[in-house]
Amino acid sequence: EYVTAISSSLNDTLFNGENSVGKQVILNNIAYTIVGVFNTIDSHIKYYDLNNSTFGKSEDIFIPFTLMAALELDSWGNTNGWKYQEVNTYQELMNSEQFWWQFWMLLTTPEQVNAVESYLENYLLAEAKRRRFERSTPHFALRNISEWLDYKEVITEDNRILVGLSFMFLAVCLANILGLLLGKFLQRVSEIGVRRALGASKRQVFLQHLVEVSFLGFIGGIMGIGIAQLALWGVRKTFSYYSNLATMDLSMLLAAPLIAITACILAGLYPAWVVCKTNPAICLKTQ
Repeated sequence: EYVTAISSSLNDTLFNGENSVGKQVILNNIAYTIVGVFNTIDSHIKYYDLNNSTFGKSEDIFIPFTLMAALELDSWGNTNGWKYQEVNTYQELMNSEQFWWQFWMLLTTPEQVNAVESYLENYLLAEAKRRRFERSTPHFALRNISEWLDYKEVITEDNRILVGLSFMFLAVCLANILGLLLGKFLQRVSEIGVRRALGASKRQVFLQHLVEVSFLGFIGGIMGIGIAQLALWGVRKTFSYYSNLATMDLSMLLAAPLIAITACILAGLYPAWVVCKTNPAICLKTQ
């Protein structure tokens, strides 16, 4: 049947968000009846199509797979095969060893995985005996989504190096913060001596300085989020291909100030400890 399912974003564009089930859209001069509207796929990585559009926008419309042969639809993606074949007509393509499909299965138990592996192994060995493949013992692999992303090298080694460099830069910043905080706290030694003489404990002085550096870290994290959002906006405007990827989700928004606060606390531990160990009598005599 000439039916289709469209995304909610396309439904908003074509039908202003109204219920479009039962209505028709024209594709290639053919009227397709809408039988469903699905939520727009919000995935930064198109794990189901890593050959052509890893970070591209997800599809907004789907039609039945069986219509491909009936309408002789061409594939926009990759076409592969284990041997060269000259193909001149669509029927020759359908009868050839060329393929352009990807198969996904939902396997929820180890028994299901073992059953599929056994089936594939027996099938490949049987076909190899018929000399269908170049290899006498063809190999295969069942991979979950994470393993598939690693196999296709979606996250390259360059990206891992950049992440490592960013943490090294954070370490340099921690060293600078430690020096600045130590100098700032030591300038307040006389004030701290008076507080100690009036009854403040070392613990209270230590916690006071940790609260101060935590607040500085929070302000720094908020400013960092603002700068990052501006940079990501520039990436989206410059490279539309990364428009879905150059964003910050809720976990990243929460992690940024948390990392900044943690970094400032780590850098402020030693300066706060040095200040709270100061002898109040010596501070009062020097004043």
